[in-house]
Amino acid sequence: MRYNIAAAADNNYFVPMYVMLVSLFTNNENSSYNLYVLHKELKDEYKQALTILASQHNCIIEWLNVSDIQIGSFYTSHYITEAAYYRIYIPYLIPQSIDRVLYLDCDMLVIGNIAELYNTSFDDCALAAVAEAANYTEKWLNIPDGYPMFNSGVLLLNLPLWRRESYADKLIQNINIRKEKYLIYDQDALNEFFYNNVKLIHPKWNFQTAIYDPNKYVVKKKYKIDFDEINKEACIIHFTGRTKPWHFKCTHPYRKLYIKYTYNTPYRTFIQKPSIRLVLDKYISWFIHKIERIIAKLNY
Repeated sequence: MRYNIAAAADNNYFVPMYVMLVSLFTNNENSSYNLYVLHKELKDEYKQALTILASQHNCIIEWLNVSDIQIGSFYTSHYITEAAYYRIYIPYLIPQSIDRVLYLDCDMLVIGNIAELYNTSFDDCALAAVAEAANYTEKWLNIPDGYPMFNSGVLLLNLPLWRRESYADKLIQNINIRKEKYLIYDQDALNEFFYNNVKLIHPKWNFQTAIYDPNKYVVKKKYKIDFDEINKEACIIHFTGRTKPWHFKCTHPYRKLYIKYTYNTPYRTFIQKPSIRLVLDKYISWFIHKIERIIAKLNY
């Protein structure tokens, strides 16, 4: 099966994107890929490394430089860069012959077969996504009650509908007007625009950190599915939040697996080395997480 996959990265997030793609290729053998990489001034050495990886996995890369189109003056921070918004430009840059594309964030591991996800029916919606696991409120957005937020890390896009309705143009206009109101940046923008035009899918396709930390005991309320079932079936692990698995202080249960994949790449040194301060920070984080989980369990 041939998949149309989109990913976006700047030079800071190239290595996580590389690791994510290694996990995708490893766990979807006998597949082929059209990989659309949205970037801006990505280093030549990075392009060469990804080209070599792609050649080993029946993957054709198209480099989509967002410098070729007009970028809005989007709100960013030290945690969220302009690259977070690149996914919005996918319908502009991907060939007109492509009718669907699966967008994947960089801070992920794909540990299962994605065929079911990729072939999901849109049911006339603009996109398919997983509900946001964290307890964000939508009150700062123009979203009526009863519409849960979705996480923008895994997006299956219905490209014919996006093109027909000029959704990208309208979305960008909305971002330029509302940008300072968005606390979660591109995700807020997408939710405000598509809250009633999204097909919500099983959380195994975007198993977010907040499901573990500390919402493990309240996840059934969010998804109407037991945590153990989601954990058993998880296909895409999404390391949401500021602490990532390449950070030493990360306490995520899948961090060891992430390190294993990273060590099978040329970028072993990307994993942060411990120091006395980092060790202390990690134990403090671990203790806080334990307390939060106990509180969540008591309130369940």
